[in-house]
Parts: sequence; C-alpha cells; structure tokens
Amino acid sequence: MSPDIKNLSRAELERWCMDAGEPPYRAAQILAWVHRKGAADFAAMSSLPRALRARLAEAFTLGRLEPAVVAEARDGTRKLLFRLPPADGKRPAAIESVLIPQVDRPTGARDRLTLCISTQAGCGMGCGFCATAAMGLVRNLFPAEIVGQVSAGGALAAPRPLTNIVLMG
Repeated sequence: MSPDIKNLSRAELERWCMDAGEPPYRAAQILAWVHRKGAADFAAMSSLPRALRARLAEAFTLGRLEPAVVAEARDGTRKLLFRLPPADGKRPAAIESVLIPQVDRPTGARDRLTLCISTQAGCGMGCGFCATAAMGLVRNLFPAEIVGQVSAGGALAAPRPLTNIVLMG
C-alpha cells in the first residue's frame, strides 16, 4: 500500500518533487491542496500539472480519518471515536477526539470551540483512574492520523470554526 502523503514533512515532499523532476515549490502547492483546501483526491488539484497529479496518485494515498462513533452530551460536547488499523506490527487501536463548546459566562453565547485531539493510541502512564491507561501504550500516531482528527473535527463543527486545538497523549 502506498504511504499517505500527510505523513511526509515539507522537506520530504520537496525531495520527492525534485526526484520526480518537479521544482521544489510544488511541495507547497501540494500541501496547500491537502491541508488548506481539503482535497479528497489528487485529480482535484487543478493548479498542478496533470502528469504530476498522476504521479502523486501512483506514489501516495490521500487518506481520510472518519469517526466510527460520534456521541453528544447535553452541554454540546461531542466525543469522536476513531478506529485505526494495525500499524508497525502493532494491534488495531481506537482513539478519541473531543469537540468542546465554550460558553461566555456573562452572555451565555457559545463563542469558542475547542478540539482536543490524541497523539497516541493508549497511554503508558498506568494511572488507576483512567480507562485509556488500562489499554497501555499501543503506539504513537502518524502525522496523517493527527491531522485527520483536525479535519474530521472541523467538518463536524462546520459552519463554526475551530478556535482552539489542544493535544492530549
């Protein structure tokens, strides 16, 4: 299976572009399509040459992380559960993200929306009160899995923008 392009750093993508005979600035264009414009496939990247789009599609995937479950609390907080396939010889894993509306106390308006995202599957701390710690540390997440949580949370929050992103283990 081809690697997800979201797992590459800008420098790695610049090197790939140069190896493919493209100028290194193409990496910035590709990253803008992936992260700012949310392109779902390489063919949609209309400002790139058709031949480059074809090479990208041959070399990489453009994965999407979709929540398996979304649960909403009475206060509007939404928990997103993502199921991850096995990776690096490790077992399948589940991670959570949480969308937290924050209320302005004087007005009661919901003026901010925080997304709390995971950076690891499981936890190695072993705290007795924590369900995640009971899993043990399964693995660190790949960049595409971290970015995927932001994309999925942003899509679920729309049309409201995310105002804060915080990281948990």
